[in-house]
Amino acid sequence: MHSANHLLRGLDLASRKYPEEAVAEFKKCDDLSAASALQLKIIAQAYLEAGEPESSLKVIDYALLQERVKHDTFIRAVLLELRGNALVALNRRSEAVESYKLAASTNSAMACPLWAKAGELLMTENKYKEALPLLNKAVVGTRMKGFVYQNIGHCYLELKDPAKAIVALTSSIEAFEAFRKKQSEAFLPGLVGSHKYLVRAYKEAGKKEEAVLWQKRLDSLVTTLDKDFFGNH
Repeated sequence: MHSANHLLRGLDLASRKYPEEAVAEFKKCDDLSAASALQLKIIAQAYLEAGEPESSLKVIDYALLQERVKHDTFIRAVLLELRGNALVALNRRSEAVESYKLAASTNSAMACPLWAKAGELLMTENKYKEALPLLNKAVVGTRMKGFVYQNIGHCYLELKDPAKAIVALTSSIEAFEAFRKKQSEAFLPGLVGSHKYLVRAYKEAGKKEEAVLWQKRLDSLVTTLDKDFFGNH
């Protein structure tokens, strides 16, 4: 009963966004067997937010072995994503990529952002060729197509394939513009980034006229952003 009280106090503190205090309570628990699958996720998240990724990882690995988690594809995918986050915090990036990939394969409804996350992590390791197939999977069903296409274009630039980069970055800009029509100024920094990459892609492809054209569009976009930001309408 003593352990259960600490568990409940910890869960309450975690729900109120006090991870350090929550973790202090969780550390007084001798047994987590009474915790539900969702509660185990909350515990692991609290440890991670409190800056204790090793402890978070231990809770996650314990949770993934539980029967109540094995057949719940949603919570299992959530835990695997959280496992990836903990591994990133521990700078174990290759393992984190595998955890994100496994999470994506576990629950199709969550797959696209997880493929994107795995691809982005590979990019931080300069593994652009390995990132591409994951990013291409991510673009299928995500509402964040602009960012995914931008990353694909970035990969092709780093792989010295500006022609393919141009195709991806053009798609990125189209996706950002389509989303802006629904959400006003949403994702403008991303739109600027795609314009910058596209100018670079045209230059590297030897298409100077197109590079100049898109540089003008970029300059106009940045000017508009500056006016909006400083209120000079």
